[in-house]
Amino acid sequence: MKKYNFAIIGVTLLLSLSACNDWLDIDPSDQVSSEKLFESGDGFRNALNGIYIAMSSSELYGRELSWGLASVLSQTYADNDIAKSKAYGSAMEYEYGETEIKAVLESVWSKGYNVIANCNKLISEAEAKDSTAFREGALERNLIIGEAKALRAMMHFDILRLFAPSVESGDESKRIPYFTVYPSKYEPNLSTKEILKKVEEDLLEARQLVAKHDTIVNTSTMAMPDYRMGGTNKATGGDFFGQRGIRMNYVAINALLARVYLYDNDWNNAAKYAKHVIDDFVTRRKWFYFTDPYDYAKATDKYKYVKLYEDTFLAFYDRELLERIDNFKSANNSLLMTLKNYDALFELDADDYRTSLATSDGKTGKTSMKWINTNSTNQSVTIQYKLIPMIRLSEMYYILSEASSKTSLSEALSYLSVVRKARGAKRDISGTASKDYYNELVAEYKKEFLAEGQMFYFFKRWHMPVTTGTQVIQMDGRYVMPIPESEIIY
Repeated sequence: MKKYNFAIIGVTLLLSLSACNDWLDIDPSDQVSSEKLFESGDGFRNALNGIYIAMSSSELYGRELSWGLASVLSQTYADNDIAKSKAYGSAMEYEYGETEIKAVLESVWSKGYNVIANCNKLISEAEAKDSTAFREGALERNLIIGEAKALRAMMHFDILRLFAPSVESGDESKRIPYFTVYPSKYEPNLSTKEILKKVEEDLLEARQLVAKHDTIVNTSTMAMPDYRMGGTNKATGGDFFGQRGIRMNYVAINALLARVYLYDNDWNNAAKYAKHVIDDFVTRRKWFYFTDPYDYAKATDKYKYVKLYEDTFLAFYDRELLERIDNFKSANNSLLMTLKNYDALFELDADDYRTSLATSDGKTGKTSMKWINTNSTNQSVTIQYKLIPMIRLSEMYYILSEASSKTSLSEALSYLSVVRKARGAKRDISGTASKDYYNELVAEYKKEFLAEGQMFYFFKRWHMPVTTGTQVIQMDGRYVMPIPESEIIY
């Protein structure tokens, strides 16, 4: 990689984050110049909104980094179905040299670094402004800078998880750059450990910048799931300060820190931040709780909370998400996204409520209900249609389990059991032998994050084969995506 061209040609302002966000003043054109955008404090709100829209796009978390490419790589879908897409068929076989999959990887890379460039532009402009330029003063300025730095860190982290080796692999090659300034046409490639250090620094700063707003000023917008995830807000300062569940909030940043530290094999810090989230925002403040099983297990399909948004710390948002998914399936020979070896996931846990999160694919298999329209008109159900889950409460217990497993197997199993109990799995795992711990952990991850794009990173982090049912796929040389040939980031 020799050349990096960044150009902010304007932030798309066609969509706001939700139907009730009337704070977004739309320019007569769908594009505005950066000079005009940052003339006033309100322009920063629009620019930040544009970054969230970009991250929710099909090239990133709206498809490829959730139910699309990332899920295909972990063998989530049935071979004969997914092969209908040439790109995904190649991804399923880890044949990264094929034309179609190369185009997908190029789109992830270029869109990801474009998001980073936009974050850097927003940060530099906001840091250059006095707090008086913002309607809510320093509180708003800090919130905008904090969210942008957290998004920059998250985007770098997930580019790293695709295009660079894991820490566990021992490969210290320098694969990707970390950009923090705008404009910047060149930054040196860094090793995985070096990138993780910069991600950590950004997130630690971001958590301090958003803390006052989320934990002192506007706690009501954090404390109620429907407020967090898209319902009507009565936030101090207006709607821009509401719906914190679809923005980089304080709890999500701490949870992301726990995820990053785990990827870095820093067990102590991973446990520290996971425990902070649980102790302060689940146990003490009770802002988050596991979704009531009735809402996703016992209700009819039209009334299931299939995305479990009540125990989700962060979800991205796309108003037309389900329509885009349907269009993609139709354009790729009527893909069904049939789940692979689904029944095997629950062979030992038939009473697990998570079995209800799949439905018939219209033929002989099952498909995830997280990404289909059940045609419900119930407001609490329709809220979830537009959500792209990013970080869940359950992951914090899994992180504590892994960290504890280094010193106490019984403690590690007890953390897994918390999630299992919440999800209705009655099998007692307390007597599990140490040699079987990994199998219990991987089963939990598979059930909890099915079709959400997290399993590929799990296998890669552990530097273990990809498994599905009885199939074991050795991943030597397959875990690192090739850097796009263009060597240019737009």
